[in-house]
Amino acid sequence: MSYVLITVHRSLIDDVRFFREPEEAVRELKTSIEGMNLEDDDAALYGPEGFIANVKMILDNPDFSYEESRKPTDSKPIYIPINPEHPLGPMVASYDDPMGYRDPVEAVSELGQFRKEAGGHILLFELLPIKGPVVERQRLEQFNEENDIEDFPYDLVEEYLF
Repeated sequence: MSYVLITVHRSLIDDVRFFREPEEAVRELKTSIEGMNLEDDDAALYGPEGFIANVKMILDNPDFSYEESRKPTDSKPIYIPINPEHPLGPMVASYDDPMGYRDPVEAVSELGQFRKEAGGHILLFELLPIKGPVVERQRLEQFNEENDIEDFPYDLVEEYLF
């Protein structure tokens, strides 16, 4: 039994059911929605890989299937206005907080406004996640030692070390 369906009523766990097959668990989630009061009730399905589906996902897509949940999602790029000439190094250009945009139209609109106020040196970057090692552990240890950084949590950045 590696799939679990958890139903909640008024923020308290109401029921927990276990399933061997993911398709059976998805069917049961769909069935449980039929009698649900959506203001008081909710449900979510989890498997060995983690979260699979919840009520909102089923309501938004009644044809939802377990296979569909396993497909990789096409993540949209994130666009960020950057000031490459900042004295401390490249900084996210922002009025108050760092910001990024998934909609390129909105990103270019914000870029135009930033350039109007701060100058044409503001550039638009696309944020890409790092998916592997980028630095030798020895170099990071040396950097931390030179900068008096003690008790550095190397295990929390292990995926970026080689």
